[in-house]
Amino acid sequence: MRIGIITANFSPSGESGGVGRHIKDLSDFLTKKGNKVYFLTDKKRDLSGREDKGNLVINRFSPLFPARWQKAIFCDPYSLYQTIQFIKRHRPDILHLHRFVDFSLSPIIAARLCRTPVIVTVHNRWTICLLNRFAYHTGGPCNGYDKRECAICLNNALFEAYGVWFSSLFIRRALEVVFCFRKIILKAVACFIVPSLVVKKDLMSLGVSEEKIDYIPHGVSFGRQEDKEYPLSEDKVVLFVGRLAKEKGLEYLVHAFVLVLKKIPAAKLVLAGEGPERERLEHLAKEEGLGEKIDFPGQVSRSHLPALFSQARLCVLPSLSETFPYGALEAMAFGKPLIASDVGGLKELVRKENGLLVKPGSVQDLADALVKILSSDSLAQEMGRAAKRIVKNEYSLEWKNKSTIAVYKKVKKDERN
Repeated sequence: MRIGIITANFSPSGESGGVGRHIKDLSDFLTKKGNKVYFLTDKKRDLSGREDKGNLVINRFSPLFPARWQKAIFCDPYSLYQTIQFIKRHRPDILHLHRFVDFSLSPIIAARLCRTPVIVTVHNRWTICLLNRFAYHTGGPCNGYDKRECAICLNNALFEAYGVWFSSLFIRRALEVVFCFRKIILKAVACFIVPSLVVKKDLMSLGVSEEKIDYIPHGVSFGRQEDKEYPLSEDKVVLFVGRLAKEKGLEYLVHAFVLVLKKIPAAKLVLAGEGPERERLEHLAKEEGLGEKIDFPGQVSRSHLPALFSQARLCVLPSLSETFPYGALEAMAFGKPLIASDVGGLKELVRKENGLLVKPGSVQDLADALVKILSSDSLAQEMGRAAKRIVKNEYSLEWKNKSTIAVYKKVKKDERN
């Protein structure tokens, strides 16, 4: 089968976050099975415009508009042109889009014009949130799309970024136009793949029929490192792995950790990753007097993850918005208990036996949960074993990849009929 994959978030090394790892794992599986995989992705730094690696061909281009605008505009004409040329050059049987609007809605329009069936994996909540943060700039999470509340959030974001302020009526009307076009274009998609039930609900709220949605959660592979039984870390290390961004709720974690140290002075917090909030979080940690009790090791490569997880007593995800984070799956694969916000796909991953769910944005709830697991070795061990068992039984990478190929075959068969 000839498969075209379109995403702005692809690295051959798989070191570009959770979505990048998902795509890399999928493309490796497809090529090993003898499929021809063609990528259309964003051209970054000094990378060449095209790479041919046998069953894997990578095409790169620079979009006309910056990434932040691609997600809001209807159609980037240059992305439309590039996608049409990509389809004509490689003639894929299936076009598979990731991250939904990386290049505006142009790839979906191009696929429709070229009569190529298109599948979209929705990794986040861009479908119904132009900011994909689902959290007010004034703090705290929101519950879903609402014209009035979303207009306030978007206006705040525009003012924060550009210092401009629009009337609420204008923003509401603009949102209506954007989502009207989105609903029309989404009808051209043959099938949606969602990793989380919350994303499925988002799509159905835009009028997508349930029959066009396939629920395939992310998966992780179990190599020697994950299969290894790690002894309970003697250090009371709390670990976060992910992007240091506002929607991750890390400022609440820093405040909560101050309360944790009053009861467990030996505890330590590690925030592994990079992002726009790093400098602000470092300043906040200094203000709170955390000193050596908090560490910012930066971006950690996949090869160094086992060492990082082995040092942790538990992992934490205090997100204000989340779909189905790879960080949570990886933590569970390494047998770590999870403390997470009661939002999005985290509610599907964290159960009574493998972790604790807390109210998003609640410093006290987060602190109480951290103290509960840090102060009980037996509870940490019990939850860690349950976490590993759940991932092995329910979130296999091979099952995820085989399920995706089954969707390809189904869509291709329906197209022929």
